[in-house]
Amino acid sequence: MTEHKVLKEKLKNSERLAYIGQTAVMVGHDLRNPLQSVEGAIYIAWRSRNPSQEPRDAERTEYV
Repeated sequence: MTEHKVLKEKLKNSERLAYIGQTAVMVGHDLRNPLQSVEGAIYIAWRSRNPSQEPRDAERTEYV
């Protein structure tokens, strides 16, 4: 293989990996947003039943 073909193949592979990374970011974002809404709704419901208490850290799940 010539050096040109090797470089072309490496570029093609790098572009493929970049597209995979971008897709992973979009999927993570699309999953995290609804989960944060659900978490917020659960917290609000919990607070309405227990207004004087703060939830323990182990009881709250934070999605990072």
